[in-house]
Amino acid sequence: PRFVLVLLVCAIYGKGVAVIALVAGAAYAPVVGEAIYERISHFRGADFVLAAEAHGLSPQRILGYHLLWVNCRRLVARHALQVFAFFLLLETTLSYIGGFGVEEPTPSWGNMIAFEWGVRGGNPWASAAPTLAIWGVILAAMMLGEALSERGGD
Repeated sequence: PRFVLVLLVCAIYGKGVAVIALVAGAAYAPVVGEAIYERISHFRGADFVLAAEAHGLSPQRILGYHLLWVNCRRLVARHALQVFAFFLLLETTLSYIGGFGVEEPTPSWGNMIAFEWGVRGGNPWASAAPTLAIWGVILAAMMLGEALSERGGD
């Protein structure tokens, strides 16, 4: 459903990296919001929240600093890395199929793969480098996100 949403918005508002990035972030926002809501609901009756209220801290300070910053920053960072991987996959896919992604002469891994597959008698192994780069960056982003969640107890 997210890919279809990105295609629809790109068809309406035009192509470009900024449009793809904004739509990818907007499509992923409900997932991030739900994860943050679950985390904050878990801490609603925690002792440190009750202690902060007893010390007279404002609800904005408790929510902004003690709940969101201290307890949700690794969760948000993990989801940001997942959105980055999703965006990279979207951009390369849209550039590969043409018409919605980054167009030539701007370099894109999707354009590189499409070019090598479109050249008759070309070198099919030349598409291996951008493909491996895509896989490597997505794998690294996902592994870093998992490392953040393991370290922070998410």
